[in-house]
Amino acid sequence: MTKRIDSKEPALKVGIVSKPHGIKGDLFIQPFNKLSSWPKNLDIILIGKDFTSFEVESYQSHKTGFLFKLKTINHIDQSEPLKGEFVYLYKNIFFSQKDESIYLSELLGFQIEVLNKNLVGVINSFKSTKFQDYLLVDTSHSKESLTIPFVQDYIQKIDFLQKKILLDLPEDFLEIFND
Repeated sequence: MTKRIDSKEPALKVGIVSKPHGIKGDLFIQPFNKLSSWPKNLDIILIGKDFTSFEVESYQSHKTGFLFKLKTINHIDQSEPLKGEFVYLYKNIFFSQKDESIYLSELLGFQIEVLNKNLVGVINSFKSTKFQDYLLVDTSHSKESLTIPFVQDYIQKIDFLQKKILLDLPEDFLEIFND
């Protein structure tokens, strides 16, 4: 069964329907961030600008993306119109357990502090390349977001209760990296 949800529902754009796969209407979904994992128990995905909700029957990694079998799609004619549509997942499914890697979305709104520099700004978004994740940080002194590589060696502490991240960056790093 598919249903539409309120577009204000907290969801993250995580990929795109690349193409149908096979005559039974499976979908090949290409994630935007090839480095991150998706939650293991995924029940619902949202597709398209109207956030149409689809129940997931099963999915698996396949080449550079995922193959999805959706409960209400049983033929390629049903999956073909979804080609090129964005895929969204509810934000609340992205949470890590103790001793697991964290999802970047868990850090949205966290304050960034740099040792000996005080408050730098607040994380408003992320950018990922094939090799590196970056934090995009709003500051009060710049119109553009600062870009800070999310590197384990720079992280001194992540405080989930206070929603703060303390970084130890090389001297003049922010000025040089963001020129």
